Amino acid sequence: MLSNYQPTVYSTPHGRRSQQDQVIVSVGIEDALSIDANLYDLVDELTRPLYEIFDFFRVPRQTLVAELDEMRYRRGRNR
Repeated sequence: MLSNYQPTVYSTPHGRRSQQDQVIVSVGIEDALSIDANLYDLVDELTRPLYEIFDFFRVPRQTLVAELDEMRYRRGRNR
């Protein structure tokens, strides 16, 4: 028996592919004050599974830190 089933493929602009349409992630946060001190680790934990479903891509730590620092800098300038 032949099947014409074609799984849905999700692509990024850079050509990375995934057949999953969702990722479920949870992280534990002890208190709101710990978010700032642990921001890099929290963002890494939250986004890693999403990036990994696209061809097991892993955002380098220095890229994550640079992007978050840039966001914080721009936010500080706009106040």
